[in-house]
Amino acid sequence: MRRAGVVLAALGIAVLALTWATVATSRSWPATFERHLLLYVCAGAAWAIALLLLPRLPRGRGQLGWVLVISVGLRLIAWRAPPAHSDDVYRYLWDGRVQRAGINPYRYPPAAPELASLRDANWARINNRDLPTVYPPAAELLFRVAAYLPLAPLVAWRLVVAGFDLGLVVLLMVWLGRRGGDPRRALAWGWSPLAAIELGQNAHADAAGIALLVAALVACELERRRGLLAGALLALSSLVKPLGAVLIVALRSRRAAIAFVLVALLCAAPYLGAGRALSGSAGEYGRRWRANDGAFALFYDASAALVGHTRFRARFAPASPRLARLITGRDRDQVYPDEAANFLARAAAFALFLLAVGLAIARRMTPLAVCEVTLGAFLLLTPALHPWYVLWILPLLAPGAIAGPAWLVLATLAPLGYLPLAAFRAGHPWHDPIWTRALEHGLSWLLIVLCLTRRRRPVISSDR
Repeated sequence: MRRAGVVLAALGIAVLALTWATVATSRSWPATFERHLLLYVCAGAAWAIALLLLPRLPRGRGQLGWVLVISVGLRLIAWRAPPAHSDDVYRYLWDGRVQRAGINPYRYPPAAPELASLRDANWARINNRDLPTVYPPAAELLFRVAAYLPLAPLVAWRLVVAGFDLGLVVLLMVWLGRRGGDPRRALAWGWSPLAAIELGQNAHADAAGIALLVAALVACELERRRGLLAGALLALSSLVKPLGAVLIVALRSRRAAIAFVLVALLCAAPYLGAGRALSGSAGEYGRRWRANDGAFALFYDASAALVGHTRFRARFAPASPRLARLITGRDRDQVYPDEAANFLARAAAFALFLLAVGLAIARRMTPLAVCEVTLGAFLLLTPALHPWYVLWILPLLAPGAIAGPAWLVLATLAPLGYLPLAAFRAGHPWHDPIWTRALEHGLSWLLIVLCLTRRRRPVISSDR
């Protein structure tokens, strides 16, 4: 057991050292950008090795302490580093600032002259300043809470994120212990460099949604009265990001559904007019955003070839102007060929996503399995796979995942999605290399096929 403790500590120190080096190189871009991404992937590989070796290490006293110490250590330097890969956090701070001024954040985009008096030094860093906020009401409530804390805005928000982030490590330990498993497997989240950097350094709001989603799964397993708490927690998670909303069907509980609706209404009540603003901003995101796509790139190429062999290969006007505006998102009656191809590709990806989730529910899979299918299908089919999106599936590696190796590979290689970032910030168009997408998505799809065809039980050992 002593040897096991030493091995676990050594693995943790390796992950810690590589993660710290990754964060350090992010401060001296663009000269160190490629080295930064290499270190990021290597840190993820060390984390994956630790998770794979863990079942072979006998349990002993003090090992949970190592899991917690390394988890905090990974985040210490990340908390001190400025945001590097994404400017989303500045939109969070802006929305909180707007709310503190007593203004509904869904009412005006940041570029609106009505908000000119609120602009500060970070205003120029806000992305998509011509669009109203895309974040749902529960996320906005968190931005508002952070804005009222008596701290510097970025420090206050990081404190909120850290609470959910580290709270999830403890929650996983308790959950695994209650179900008779190995609490050390909480390092699936706690030791992930992806979690440390994307939440500690870049401070994404996903931390709250993920923690609440896992809390809903825990409540679903442990709650005797069939779902009141699970439904409420799931509503809060879905109103941070709606990735887990479909789980309400898998709970198969009227109590959970009622709690879900009531909590959702309570959260949305302070934000009258949120629906229209959200539909407009989310529509722009849903129609146009592309980054690090895998299967979707194939759908798009197939759709473009199909459109190119039809009468729609030139600009055309559908019979219904409303249909044209639905496809383009613009106030015009004509549709361009690339817009038609994009619409068809997104419709195909969405249909396949619904098919996967529908089959999981129809087969009466457990809520945990339905959650994995939902999140996994989204990650592999989405037109925009930002690295922090992969965080959503990491906690499911702790209790055991059906396609665990695929998610390990995806989380390890996810930082490759940042490869076009340096050129983009230098003024060049965003272009994802084919090799990064083939490596990241191709390996993940291959491992999923192997997991589903060769074994019926979880490949990463389940604790049950």
